[in-house]
Amino acid sequence: MNVTSGAVGIVDGRQIIEQARPVGAVVPFASTKLKFTRIRRGYDDQLEALLPSLVGGRETYVVQAADLPRLFPLPLYDRMMLEEIIAADALTPSSLRLAALRLDIDGARGSEARRRAQDIMFTDHQHEVLTYFAAMEQLRGLVTPTMPTWGVDAYDLKAPETHVRINAIVEAGAKRFGLKKAEIVAKLENLARIVCPAIGLARSQGHLLASLYEVRHFVSEMGKLRMGGSIEMQELLSYVRLAGRETDKLATPLFQRVDELFRDLDPFIRRTEQVEAVLREWIEAIGWGLDGWRALTEHWLSGVEHAQLNQATLEQIAPNVPFLPLHLFARSGRDKTGALERQREQLVSMTQRVAAGEVDSVSLDLLRSRRRAMAGADV
Repeated sequence: MNVTSGAVGIVDGRQIIEQARPVGAVVPFASTKLKFTRIRRGYDDQLEALLPSLVGGRETYVVQAADLPRLFPLPLYDRMMLEEIIAADALTPSSLRLAALRLDIDGARGSEARRRAQDIMFTDHQHEVLTYFAAMEQLRGLVTPTMPTWGVDAYDLKAPETHVRINAIVEAGAKRFGLKKAEIVAKLENLARIVCPAIGLARSQGHLLASLYEVRHFVSEMGKLRMGGSIEMQELLSYVRLAGRETDKLATPLFQRVDELFRDLDPFIRRTEQVEAVLREWIEAIGWGLDGWRALTEHWLSGVEHAQLNQATLEQIAPNVPFLPLHLFARSGRDKTGALERQREQLVSMTQRVAAGEVDSVSLDLLRSRRRAMAGADV
């Protein structure tokens, strides 16, 4: 099996990562004011926050992440989230997910959120164990094909026969590859740790694969809506559906490659470091491709925000919810005659300006004056 970062058809994991990092990962802040705020490393090595439409306009503001508490009266959870991000240097979708789970387990959002986060962490651990057993079965098929097949549910670490079986498989693997048994076990454990977010098994799904299913369901539901018939809303709906199709085209081949490599352990065991690097790249690329969808789903389906979205325009929403870098979108023939295709170059340009940092950054005084003006208008 030829394992390279560019071996996924038209999808290049490294390109996705390199072009997504400057756009930033969506931070799961609780405050509505900070919805779709993204975090990235700036050119001066400082963490920057990209804040969309602070005053209801189309701008994206770039500010030092450490200055956010000076701009907004952050609720305790968001302040703790920001401190966690800065302390852990959490700049990827997966690291931000872990940061949010750690805060919830610490009780930052109350007992219900703590229980939910504990359940998620427990499910992640169980999925890693199941993935390890699945990897053991793949190794069995490679080194002892005459041994009866077991499903992952049949593995019970409390049962003596499970340990006898694992020992026999690992011993055969060690002989085939000229390694120690402990080295074979360590390789399988590491493989399970890397790929479990993306591998779907009979009893559970990795959170990345589950996220892709959520994207498909959400886009399908959006396709059934008729948002008042306005041209602007139809354009926005068209954008969401296009982004869903492109996300699918980006993530699905990567999932397939991860699954193919998982089912062929020979190259992984023989060239562990090289294949691990490729796997991590693919998994991170999938994470970036799916980033922002959960925030959009929650935002769109929220009753409070629904009226605002009915009045939103494509030009306002698109730069602020970059599901994946717009300049990676394929040029679909189905969209060439639509309004979206006519505006595509403008949208790509806006997203590239954000990624390059070429957007208007405003001073604290200007932000405060605008906020005061908005507060006065609301009175």
